[in-house]
Amino acid sequence: MKKFVYILIAISLSGLFSCQSEPKKPETKTAASQGEADKSLNRFQELVNSSKDVEFIFYNTQGSMTTSIQDFNEIQSFKNFVIAKAVAPDKATCTQDGGIVFRDGAGKIIIELDYSLKPSCPYARVRMDGTYSYLTISEYGEAFLAKFFKMFTPEGMQQMQEQATPEAH
Repeated sequence: MKKFVYILIAISLSGLFSCQSEPKKPETKTAASQGEADKSLNRFQELVNSSKDVEFIFYNTQGSMTTSIQDFNEIQSFKNFVIAKAVAPDKATCTQDGGIVFRDGAGKIIIELDYSLKPSCPYARVRMDGTYSYLTISEYGEAFLAKFFKMFTPEGMQQMQEQATPEAH
């Protein structure tokens, strides 16, 4: 009988410990409707106004690379990076090729934007205020990314090196 009680207690205790779950992460909502996309774009542009630093993170097979911009006028041009064309989260399944992080004057991240360079994935996943939105990358955004990624190809690196090297006359 004692063995039975010990087994019962052991089973009860193991059940108690196995039912404990990991602490829940704060839930984030995902915006998908056109109305929500319009609101997300307005909030994105508002936060770009208060951004003091924009950091780019590029992923490729050789690793990753980062660079940042602090020029006010260049940062303001990012207001045109995305447009308010909603993308359903279940359609946004591409792997990301990079990200853009917008920081305020205190260095706090206020926008996280992930993107893919694949033509079939013309959207950005944008996280602001704990909410994810999927917005379409604008023509300006696509051109910017193409130009920027070209800089980090072997040809682009050589071209930048040639421009930085003074010519002997």
